[in-house]
Amino acid sequence: MISHKLQWLLLLALSQVQGLPTGACDGIASADAVLSTQLYLQIYFEVFHPHLLAIHNRRCCNAPARSCGVCGGSGCEARFPGSEDSCCAANIMAANNACGTAPCVITAFMEQLRTQQQPEAAALADEERPIVEVDTKLEVERQLANKRKCPNGKKVCKDRGTMNSKISCNAKNQCVCPSGYTWVTDGSPASSGYGMCALSNTACPDGINYCKPKGASCNAQNKCVCPKGSFFKAEFPSDQYQGFCVPDDKSPKCADGGTCVAEDPSTKVACSRGNTCVCLSSKRFWVSNGDKSKKGHCACSNGLSCGKLCCDDVCYAKTGAGPPNATECKKLFKCEKGHAPCGHSSRDGMPSMSTTCCKSSEVCVADANHVTSCAAQKSCPKGRQPCGGTAANFAIIGGDVSFYFEYTAHDKCYPRGASCGYSESGKSSCKKPITCGKGETACGRLWREIYYRETRPSYYPTHVESHLNNVCCPNATKDCINPASGSAPVEETICVKKE
Repeated sequence: MISHKLQWLLLLALSQVQGLPTGACDGIASADAVLSTQLYLQIYFEVFHPHLLAIHNRRCCNAPARSCGVCGGSGCEARFPGSEDSCCAANIMAANNACGTAPCVITAFMEQLRTQQQPEAAALADEERPIVEVDTKLEVERQLANKRKCPNGKKVCKDRGTMNSKISCNAKNQCVCPSGYTWVTDGSPASSGYGMCALSNTACPDGINYCKPKGASCNAQNKCVCPKGSFFKAEFPSDQYQGFCVPDDKSPKCADGGTCVAEDPSTKVACSRGNTCVCLSSKRFWVSNGDKSKKGHCACSNGLSCGKLCCDDVCYAKTGAGPPNATECKKLFKCEKGHAPCGHSSRDGMPSMSTTCCKSSEVCVADANHVTSCAAQKSCPKGRQPCGGTAANFAIIGGDVSFYFEYTAHDKCYPRGASCGYSESGKSSCKKPITCGKGETACGRLWREIYYRETRPSYYPTHVESHLNNVCCPNATKDCINPASGSAPVEETICVKKE
C-alpha cells in the first residue's frame, strides 16, 4: 500500500495544475488530474494506475476491462481481437493520440495540457513545484526500493528489464513479479537477486531460462516451442533460448511482402513469423547487408568457414582428385610433445592433414613442391651447428591452430663462434658478432620468436628471427638500449643519442 504521506504529496502536486477532462485516460477520474511535469505524471500512473502505464514509452493502454493486462510486452497483439492497437506500444506510439480516451500517448497529452493552462496556474506551479517534486521523488524511490529488499537482508531483487518498480521479494527471499509474469534468473546466481520478469508462458520450469522469440513458450522439458505450424530455430548453438519461430514450410517469403535472399544460392534461408531472415543450418546465423532488401549471407557461428562448410576443427587443403582449391574439415592429427607433425603438403600456405609424426631426433622439411617428410638434422662437427634452410609461416583456419610453419632442410654448417639466425624474409644465415673497440658497446642484437602467442603452444614447430650484435655504440655520445615493451616475444637493442 502507498503511504498517506506519499498520497498527500501527490495530491498536493496535482492541485497545482488544471484537472483533466473526464476520461483523460480510461479508468482515471478527472479529480485525479495529472502531475505538473511529465515525470511526475508518470510517477502518478506508476503508483495509482500501473495497469495503464509503460513508463519508459509514456503511453496509456486500454483499461483492465479490455484485458491488456500490461501495456506492451510480448504477445500484446494476441490478447483479444484488435489488441495490437490497444495494447502494443509500437502501434500506440505510432498513432500518437493525445490522452483523452485510451489508447493514447501521455507525451502528446502533456503538450496539449500546457497550451490550456492559465498563466496564473502555470506561475504557481513553477513557484511551488521544486520542493514537492523532490519530496515526492525521494518517497517514491524509497518505497519502491524497500519492497525489493529480501527479509534476509542480503538480497535485493533487480530486474534487467523495465519492471523494477513492480517486483518485490517475499518471505521466502524469492523475487516476485506482477501477475502474468514469472521470475527467472537468466543465468545469474539465484542469490545475486538479478534476473528477469518474463511472461509466464515463456518462463521455463528450471527458473533460469525463458524463451525470447515472439510467440514462443517453454515446455516442461525446458525447451522452447513455437505455435502450431512453426518450429523453434536457435540463432546460435550456444543459446537454445534466443532464436526464431519459423513456419513449417520454411519459405523465404515474409508476411510483410519481403523475401530473404542469401548471397550463396546454395544456402538455405527462411523468414520467421517476425519477418526476420533465418539461416536454416544449425551452425550459421544471418548477417544482413544493412538495407531493407532482406539480402545478406549466412555466417558461421564459430567464425570458421571451410569452403561451404562451417568447421569446428581444422580446415585443411584437400589432397587427391577434386577441385584445385578443395578443402576439408578434419580433427587435428595429434603428435607427442617434441615430435613434429609431418607427411602433409601445402597449397598457398594451407596445409593438408598430417599423416605421421617425426622422431624427436628428426625434423619435418618440405621439398620444392611443398611436400613434407621427416629427415635427420644435418650432421655437423662438434661446436658447429647446421644452417642455410628457409622458413615460412601462414595464417590458417582452425580453432587452436592459427598458423602453419614450413621449413626447408639446412645444407651447411656454420663456423665456430658464429650463430645461425633467420632473417625477416625467412632465409637463415651464419654470422659472427661484431667486435667493438675501446669506449664502444656492441649493440643491435635481435631475437624475435615467429609465433603469435595463443592459449596453447603452437602445433607446428616455430622458428626465431635473430641476429647477433652488428653495430658499435660510442659510449660518449650514445646508449645501447632495449626499446621493447616486454609485451611481445622479442628482444632488441639499438643505439640512441644520450639525453
